[in-house]
Amino acid sequence: MTPDELPVLELSGSPRNRGEVHGEQFRDKIAGLYGGWVYGVEKTTGKTVAAVAQDFIQSTRIAEAMQQWTPGLYEELEGLAAAADLPFDSFFMFNSTDENEWFLKYRGYGLDLPEARGCSSVSLAGETRYAGQNMDIPGATEGFQVLLHIKHENSDLESYVVSLSGMLALMGLNNAPLGVVNNSLRQLNSRIDGLPVNVMVRALLEHKHLDEAISFIQSVPHASGQNYILASDTGAAMFECSAHGAVSVPEDRGRLVHTNHPLVSPDVNQDDRFNVNRSSSDTQVRLKDLESKVTDQGFDAVAAALRSHEDPDNPVCRHITNRRTNYSAASVIYELVRPPVLHVVPGPPCEAKFRPFEF
Repeated sequence: MTPDELPVLELSGSPRNRGEVHGEQFRDKIAGLYGGWVYGVEKTTGKTVAAVAQDFIQSTRIAEAMQQWTPGLYEELEGLAAAADLPFDSFFMFNSTDENEWFLKYRGYGLDLPEARGCSSVSLAGETRYAGQNMDIPGATEGFQVLLHIKHENSDLESYVVSLSGMLALMGLNNAPLGVVNNSLRQLNSRIDGLPVNVMVRALLEHKHLDEAISFIQSVPHASGQNYILASDTGAAMFECSAHGAVSVPEDRGRLVHTNHPLVSPDVNQDDRFNVNRSSSDTQVRLKDLESKVTDQGFDAVAAALRSHEDPDNPVCRHITNRRTNYSAASVIYELVRPPVLHVVPGPPCEAKFRPFEF
């Protein structure tokens, strides 16, 4: 998908209405992406997706966590599933992307978790602060990217959320300004009663101030190991989150850089089935590459880092090789001024110019 082909979906009104508009306008696209996920689950488990999803709902308390901490987003998901004419339980599991992976691993369904080869994020202070990320996810998602422009109910808050058809979020920026980028940390412990990653991104974007978002990320339970960078025009913060909370990673000379291994969190999962993810050279190489490139200030420095193929075997910018292997499905740079600007490429950022979106 080229930047000019990226669809923009305007969402406003009540949470239920936002979900219904998304589901109605993107019903065919949602069916395609969801159908591919269903095929993978049923092929892997040998069971119907309905049976697996029922097990997911009954064996975790992720839905209850959403209803407690983010009831509006739960309602939005209900509206989305209904309008897309899809069963809620399996659609809920489909939206819990990181969580359904560790669930299928631990519940003995036989899912083989590959190394977390992808997702690189940065924040860089200067005369203007920038934050950015490559969202590296399976090649099967190509063509399903969407930009959600959300106008929050009873508020002057707006968000641009980079997502996939039928999903709540991948990453995003609001007009406060506050931007969120994130990358998977499968090495860290998960919990069955936390908020899923996609929900966390949207929930963080409902805050206007950096300190309020920091308070939220430190107070809620996290279902999956994940690193988040929160960036505004006043500063930035980075947290490695897991079952036992959020651990702050300090800035290094105004710079925050992360890939797919914990830098400070001690909450490492000791399960031998996750050993493959602990010593991956890919994430270490990408981190060093980013650190070497985000030394200068400004947009161009962040863009160069996200476009890097310094190590062709472990590139920051990844390309499709097959439907299962991760590639850079979207790349963003947040220009944290007032009003802020979202720059986005729906695909590997080395292949196109970033397209700007203003509030």
